[in-house]
Amino acid sequence: MYVFSVIPLLLGLLVGPIATATNLNSPCPDLFHYDATDQPGEWSGTITLLSDTELHGVWVRLIFDKEIKQLTIEDHPYEAIISNDTREALIKNPGVLLKESTPTDIKITVKYDGDGKKVPELMMYRLNARVVCSKSNSIHFNGDQSSSEFIKNLLESHKKSNKYTEFNGCGTVPKESKQWPWQVAISTNNNNDGKETYLCQGSLISSKHILTTAHCVNNLQPKHLIIQQKSIKKNQQLPIGNVQIYPGYNKNHLLLLNDIAVITLKDPINIDDNTRPICLTNDKNNDTDGIVIQDEAEAKINILDDDDDDDECGTLDGLITDNTICASYVAADNSKCIGDSGSAFVAQREQSKPVWELRGIVTYSAALQNKCDTSTRILLIDIGKYLKWIQSIIV
Repeated sequence: MYVFSVIPLLLGLLVGPIATATNLNSPCPDLFHYDATDQPGEWSGTITLLSDTELHGVWVRLIFDKEIKQLTIEDHPYEAIISNDTREALIKNPGVLLKESTPTDIKITVKYDGDGKKVPELMMYRLNARVVCSKSNSIHFNGDQSSSEFIKNLLESHKKSNKYTEFNGCGTVPKESKQWPWQVAISTNNNNDGKETYLCQGSLISSKHILTTAHCVNNLQPKHLIIQQKSIKKNQQLPIGNVQIYPGYNKNHLLLLNDIAVITLKDPINIDDNTRPICLTNDKNNDTDGIVIQDEAEAKINILDDDDDDDECGTLDGLITDNTICASYVAADNSKCIGDSGSAFVAQREQSKPVWELRGIVTYSAALQNKCDTSTRILLIDIGKYLKWIQSIIV
């Protein structure tokens, strides 16, 4: 994704006088500024976003030393979200452009329970997953990765790729065929009995690359993975070169954050009508309904709007991030639920010739149920949010 230069990234608050006798210690006085703490149950401050690299999308995470009730933002196009433990806040705008070396002020007001004698103090803040200021090295944010490799890929994925060219003829299906020519099954022989164990699904996205979920292939050596591609005329096993897990993948988190991986084959495979890559989505706003496919089966799904009270994601609400899609099954044909990990969520492009494109992959579903149900929810990894990272591997 983006690349930080060696010059440290700065995120700070303008230094200024505190409007009350209450003396709040800042984790870094030259970067953090409390504007006022004289109102009962609230304090205000100013954050100045400043980067030496252009950022496409801003995520500011704040953690406090005690619970807060609310964090509001004054006259700024950012959304504020309080975590379940009410000590962490996220200020985000995935669509904002933070220009290089151009300071941007964000004024915040924090409300809390109490009489003002113990004001919640800021313990740490981050900008796009990088720690900028902290009172303690032991504080961690849910799902954040602070490694330089993660930061590098986070930034690079938002840069335009001039080398990537879509495979000519991708996303087409032979007439009168019930096969999906890009669908593969992933298995392992990493056991003592020598038998193959089915793991999950994958999608051929070039003549050498397969997209799947990270939790499916994490910690498995390429030599222990078996790729099988079914078509009308053949069932071929594909030798594997390497497996690349997305650098921000977090297997220990409930969300399985950034649950995406690319498998690279040793040699390109022959492309024909029955073995063909799927096109990658060219849209970062994948809100179009489509189908989930697994082997030869398919199921229609509806994309759910988080703001629609009638279509809320129910028990999956706590699992949704900016990089996931929540959907429900459509039970018009009363078919079985499908959706093994890595199954493809596809939709047709709006053009004269029918072409299918990959919009997402299944990271969580209730696929073990006997029938599809409109109340059943399915969680998808949004491919559009990882497009540049994927393209950087393909070229």
